[in-house]
Amino acid sequence: MTPTRALLLALPTLLLAGGLAAQEDARGALVITNARVAGHERPVTIVVAGGKVRAVGPDARPPRGATRLDARGAAVVPGRIDAWAGVGGADALGRGVDGFDPHDRHAIEEALRNGVTTVFLSPRGGGAGVLGAGSVVKLRPGAPLKDVVVAEEAAVVAGVGELDAGPLARVSAWGDLRRAFDAARRYRDAVADYDEALAKWAAEVGADTAPVDSRGGVAPVGSPSRAPTAAEPDPPRPRRRGPPRPEPGPPPPTAPAQQPQGEAKKGERPRRPNPDRVAALLARVLEGELPLRVRAQRAEDIVAAVELAREQGVPSLIIEGGLEAHRVVDLLAAREAKVVLGDPLPPGDGRARPPALAIDLAGALEARGVPFALGTGDLAASRFVELAAALAAGQGLDRGVAEAAITARAAELLGLGERLGRVAPGYDADLVVLSRDPLATAPAAEVVVVDGHIVWRRAP
Repeated sequence: MTPTRALLLALPTLLLAGGLAAQEDARGALVITNARVAGHERPVTIVVAGGKVRAVGPDARPPRGATRLDARGAAVVPGRIDAWAGVGGADALGRGVDGFDPHDRHAIEEALRNGVTTVFLSPRGGGAGVLGAGSVVKLRPGAPLKDVVVAEEAAVVAGVGELDAGPLARVSAWGDLRRAFDAARRYRDAVADYDEALAKWAAEVGADTAPVDSRGGVAPVGSPSRAPTAAEPDPPRPRRRGPPRPEPGPPPPTAPAQQPQGEAKKGERPRRPNPDRVAALLARVLEGELPLRVRAQRAEDIVAAVELAREQGVPSLIIEGGLEAHRVVDLLAAREAKVVLGDPLPPGDGRARPPALAIDLAGALEARGVPFALGTGDLAASRFVELAAALAAGQGLDRGVAEAAITARAAELLGLGERLGRVAPGYDADLVVLSRDPLATAPAAEVVVVDGHIVWRRAP
């Protein structure tokens, strides 16, 4: 029996059927001793409490009563992050998490046994236009959905159609995206005008206001933004005394012009703009609140995405897929775009032109300083994300960079670099105890911890 396998015998019996482990008490602490962690020359102790890593070092002092796990010199690495896990069931009016099934035992267990603890759920499909909002979710079997969602809306995902779509379809798709951004800009301005008019009206009549939130709905004053409800009524107008209503008479000879949307007659409460989910999402992109992720594989589509971001003033652009990114790597570097590599062999036969694949695509991006992370393109394939990193390392990418592409760099690309992707104090306690060195081509996870809970362990 190897020392790493022996650590399993020191753990309490946590196995359920299929390898998923029972959740630890949320108030309990976990201590992993004799762990090899990158950046430390000798084995260290990792102290976990409250779902966070509290201390890492040879002299870390564990609290009394903590669950202990002796790693016996095994490597402990950050939980792997799939920066592109496609999921169905989401559309432009929803989010990636809407298509996530927390009871999909097979997909979750397979991901965990390969050390994957966090996934970015991107709307799946080859459609054109705004595909929806992507979400970031932890893999914690048995936990309520509200406890595993890291970000309901982490990016806006758009596409230009299938890989083998013709040039006319592509031109049409890019035109639709431009018009969508124009509509978003008008919507953003209309909301700003409404807020200004509402504040002025409230000052005149002494009423409270309910500002339109960035998602296209109305949020109560002093409350966080929330998703819109279609039937939500406007706040009641304050009662005001005035002259009696005149008796009805004949209509005027000329009817007044229709009042523009968002404007109101003097003394009337302004009318809010009609909620527009797609326009509201793209408005958040324009404001820099959310990055834009464009699913683009061919070089010409990547160029078009970069130019669209430039002309529309999009602060943050992420290319999703990027099979031919090596052909335009200088442009990506100049425009400071990011790339999530994944789905290297998308389905489809009889293409007019097969994509020009690079043997060392990740290495080409790294050589030009283009930030990138790795993904799989499908939640059901998330178990292969470490294999993708191992293959990239085998093709010449530095092993440390390949490891970071599924941990620290992936977290940074998702805007979560201050809480995910590292074994360090203050970071989420998403940890994997390995039986082999990192980037093994076969599953090497022995114990998987998510938010301080032991959620999976290999059977002895």
